[in-house]
Amino acid sequence: MRIFQICKSFIFLILSFNTILKCILKNKKKAQFIILSENSQNLVDLRSKVHQKNNNINTFVNFVRTQNFFNGIRIYFKINNVIYFNHIFNIVDYFQSYCGVKRSRIIKNYIYILSLILRYIKIEEFFSIDDYRNIHIFSKACELSKSKLYIFQHGRISINLNYQKSLKNLKFEKFYVWSSYFKKKLIILNKNYKKLKIINFNKFSYSKIVFHNPTKKKNILVIQEDLVSDKTIICLLKNIKNLKNSKIYFKFRPNNKINIKIKKFLIDNKIDYFYKQNILSIFKKYKINYLLASNSSLLLESSYFLIFPIMFYEKEPFLKDYVKDKVVFSTKIKDIKKMITKISKRRKDLINIKKRVWLN
Repeated sequence: MRIFQICKSFIFLILSFNTILKCILKNKKKAQFIILSENSQNLVDLRSKVHQKNNNINTFVNFVRTQNFFNGIRIYFKINNVIYFNHIFNIVDYFQSYCGVKRSRIIKNYIYILSLILRYIKIEEFFSIDDYRNIHIFSKACELSKSKLYIFQHGRISINLNYQKSLKNLKFEKFYVWSSYFKKKLIILNKNYKKLKIINFNKFSYSKIVFHNPTKKKNILVIQEDLVSDKTIICLLKNIKNLKNSKIYFKFRPNNKINIKIKKFLIDNKIDYFYKQNILSIFKKYKINYLLASNSSLLLESSYFLIFPIMFYEKEPFLKDYVKDKVVFSTKIKDIKKMITKISKRRKDLINIKKRVWLN
């Protein structure tokens, strides 16, 4: 298995080297980090396109992260100028680990190699979402190569998420956030960001979704979470499945395999479920007016469409800062039915949440 992984990385390294040579000759000025998605027509996740507007993806040098060999090959022929940056790391890591180089030094050497690639291609502008796994590396590489880095928010920002520590010490030209609310969240992570350009942009400005007037029926969408066990999810569904004047829906995580245990429960209880469908289309088609999740970005995004965001938990909330900010309705799972009934008459509070998060 290890040999296959190395061979795969060598193939992607050769393809990346070919791209680098072509882009040096073509004198490319812009680069971007993109995420792959099997559900997308050209395999590119829509979250990666937030900054492109009318720009053609082929005008960029495209830094792609992929583990799937066949999708990696497919995207090479789908779009131009692909560099498989994670496979460059795999090769560096393999040989330097074999030579006894420390992990911290390997990462520094890898960042330096990326900076050389940016420098030789003469990349002036690099665009990336704030992906916590990669943004720190791109920030360092852009700083070394003197490329201007433009970062775009793609998910919630919270001081309660330990993995978002990677957002604390970044160097960037501009950081685009969803609203002033998220700008404040970002500055909490690093007060020095006050001196840098943080710009608001409405992530839904390109959405053509228009919702009908809210229905009296409670159309409830429950979101699957990585940090929540199938046992807990089933317990939640049991608590609400007989709620009066309601229709329950469930959304599996699109990048995970469907949980068989949860699927069986949904089928047995005649609960409709979704997998890879577009979330905004689900909101519109099924007139969703309540969304239940524990830490998903959808807890914040749903309020934009005047859908009641309910954060459920067993012992304590994952995102305590959002509870403190009063931008979600929070409750223990055992009290979830009471909460849904209670907030149904608090539309003014929902409107205030939308104003607080999105319209400031």
